[in-house]
Amino acid sequence: MSVDLVGFLGVVLVAYVVPGPDFLVVVRSATDHPAKGRAAALGAQSGLCVHMLAAAIGLSVLAARSPVIYDAIKLLGAAYLVHRGSGR
Repeated sequence: MSVDLVGFLGVVLVAYVVPGPDFLVVVRSATDHPAKGRAAALGAQSGLCVHMLAAAIGLSVLAARSPVIYDAIKLLGAAYLVHRGSGR
C-alpha cells in the first residue's frame, strides 16, 4: 500500500490550521477567564491531535465503514460531554 505522505501532511496541516467551532469555544472560555481559555485550547488541540492520529493509522476509515463502531464512538463522546456538563 502506497501512501502519499506529502499529500497527507498537507491535508493534516490545513485541517489543523483552519479554525472551526472549537475556536469559538476557546475564545468564549478565554473571555470568561484566561485559565479556562488555556484549558479549552489544550482540550481542543488534544482532540484534534487524537483525530489526526486516528486518521493516520486508519481508524477513521474503520469507523466510517462500521456503523457499530461509529455509534459506539459517538455514544462515548456524548457520555463524556454529559459528564463534563454536569460540573463534576
